[in-house]
Amino acid sequence: MNNLTNMQKYENYKAQIDRLNRAIKEHFYLEAMFIEYAVMEYRCESILTHGKR
Repeated sequence: MNNLTNMQKYENYKAQIDRLNRAIKEHFYLEAMFIEYAVMEYRCESILTHGKR
């Protein structure tokens, strides 16, 4: 995901949030947890990568 434009990142996050909401609505809590984990992992990686500047 390193070379994505801001618009691509936005679309990806939007899709992940849609998947998250659908998983919660359908009571797939384990799936929701993994979706949240993936988003948080990417955000942490981004902070650590770009925080070095």
